[in-house]
Amino acid sequence: TYTVAVSNIFGASISSPAPIALTAPPPITFTFSTLAGSAGAIGRTDATGAAARFDRPTGLTIDGAGNLYTIDSVSNFIRKITPAGVVTTLASQAGLGLAADNASNLYIADGRSRIMRLTPGGVLTPVAGTLVPGRSDGAAGTAQFDAPSAVALDRAGNLFVADTGNRTIRRITPAGAVSTVAGAAGLSGSTDGTGAGARFAFPRGLALDAAGNLFVADGIALRKVTPAGVVTTLLSATGAIGLGTDAAGNIYLADVSAQTIRRLGSDGTETLIAGSANESGSADGAGLSARFNGPWGLAVDSAGNLYVADNGNSTIRKGAPSTNPFAITFPPAPTHTAAGASVALAVGASGGNLTYQWKKDGAVIAGATNAGYTIATPNAAADMGYYSVVVTSAGTSVETSSAFLSVTNPAAPGRLINVATRGLVQAGGALTPGFVLRGTGAKQLIVRGVGPTLLRFGLGGSLADPRFELAPLGGATLLTNDDWATGGSTLAASSAAVGAFPLDPLSKDAATLATLTTTGNSTGYTVRVTGATATESGLALAEIYDADPLTSPVQIVNVSTRGFVGTGANALVPGFVIGGSGPLQLLIRAVGPGLAPFGVTGLLADPQLTVTPLGKDTPVATNDNWGGTATLTAAFVAAGAFALPADSKDAVVLLRLPPGAYTVTVSGVGGTTGTALVEIYEVP
Repeated sequence: TYTVAVSNIFGASISSPAPIALTAPPPITFTFSTLAGSAGAIGRTDATGAAARFDRPTGLTIDGAGNLYTIDSVSNFIRKITPAGVVTTLASQAGLGLAADNASNLYIADGRSRIMRLTPGGVLTPVAGTLVPGRSDGAAGTAQFDAPSAVALDRAGNLFVADTGNRTIRRITPAGAVSTVAGAAGLSGSTDGTGAGARFAFPRGLALDAAGNLFVADGIALRKVTPAGVVTTLLSATGAIGLGTDAAGNIYLADVSAQTIRRLGSDGTETLIAGSANESGSADGAGLSARFNGPWGLAVDSAGNLYVADNGNSTIRKGAPSTNPFAITFPPAPTHTAAGASVALAVGASGGNLTYQWKKDGAVIAGATNAGYTIATPNAAADMGYYSVVVTSAGTSVETSSAFLSVTNPAAPGRLINVATRGLVQAGGALTPGFVLRGTGAKQLIVRGVGPTLLRFGLGGSLADPRFELAPLGGATLLTNDDWATGGSTLAASSAAVGAFPLDPLSKDAATLATLTTTGNSTGYTVRVTGATATESGLALAEIYDADPLTSPVQIVNVSTRGFVGTGANALVPGFVIGGSGPLQLLIRAVGPGLAPFGVTGLLADPQLTVTPLGKDTPVATNDNWGGTATLTAAFVAAGAFALPADSKDAVVLLRLPPGAYTVTVSGVGGTTGTALVEIYEVP
């Protein structure tokens, strides 16, 4: 408490009659809902709310009337979303970033070499730039840009451009003069400075505050550019693309890699306000219980509502501010315990009159109604599984993400029994899974290269006539197969016994039942799936099934696949199955840059991976850049995996999983493509 003393120039003074108690305002939280689109339903439908469809929206902006605008990155359509969620298509124009003026004109960074304008009447004209990328300043019609990815408009009508390819920030005046505000064309870096003395790494998101300061998402950091061109670094922001500011001077960052929304307060305090780090999903909810899948564009309206172009979900999300502090502060954490050793799970939440209900594998646990849940003597059969909590406050309920509790089961440990990888086989190229057998003796495996039968599952563009070769590492080919029907009824029966889906009779799919003999402790093999001719291309599924009992002395301990990572359906999607009754600790890696020392070209520059149990919507693990941690480095050594540079953009996770089927999805950050190696190692 404080008292206020007031004196005049003659020394007379008075005090306030009573102390004044100062109370901090309640924290502002955001409750996210889906304004338009439906998670995972990709399309181009104009409609209202959940009936609308988007095609991977990127940039996002808002006009004075509260209308939102975004660009579908795949179809290149510009879409308008009213405050009521009514979606209409305005024009066809490639682009990444958008800005709107008070007259609802849209300015578009086309991602190539120009800045375009779209009027409310649908007239599309160039504002600046030419059809040829370059770096020159000058008049709008002759100035050149290189891969501009974001724009922002100030109150004076100046248009600022994140000229990504040139690593600069450019300005276009209302009179059409183009100049470089900060950075030097073609020179990359992270140096703070003034004007041409500053350096940018990868500018790709912009926002302005009321004072005319420009904020830049610069690939690895959030940068500030004053009206005088002075550049400073505010914080690390590796995955930030979308930026927005509110009337109070807070800066909001959409982190496409970490799947979160962060706020940098006007006081310099950084806060995670929505999502959970490295956990993708589509759940609506308050604060940290909300989930995103590649949040890209971000906009803030005059009432402080946050809007997010949720790229991976193909939706537009709205975060409504509230002083209600109800939120999940931390969800249950993945936990491992030995059989019979007491284990405690916990959830954190803020708010009034909180109640709790724990669930296991989606089913309510009777009597588990506290913030903590303790299992006195856990065992694998009864207690291993996925745990979540429904937390309720004032009639609002939020269910946390699931956390896996693994329980050691020495009598029946988990083991890899199947791996399958879906990927694009390019003309003249191959999908190349590999595996390592540990132990001595004979091992029966079913090896398949599936193409035509994928049409049954709605996957068009499949490889018409796949074939494969199987060989030991560095050795001659042991066996090949072109058409699976040569294996007859024995192959069909063996495939059914291991749970493999049946292949269409007389199809051109490739499959065989192989018996391999190992004489050393570990033996590696590769399978090379190609088209029957060098000109064929299409999607293929490479599968390896363990056809022996779980007690077999020879086990699959490592599987890997090298292939082309495309976008959409052409992503590289390995899957695997863990058999047995106990958990298995796995090291999973998506390696792109780390393949450079081996002479591999056309690499995926920045891979990201997610691991999702079959039949569940929420991943159990996600990663973009592995970070060089000591724990993962030690796991590389234990598993016999080759080393990766600590600062590489390769993706890695280490986790324990229960028996069951899982999918690993590997894609390129920002929709990039290239060759990657996906590896799954059993870690002792």
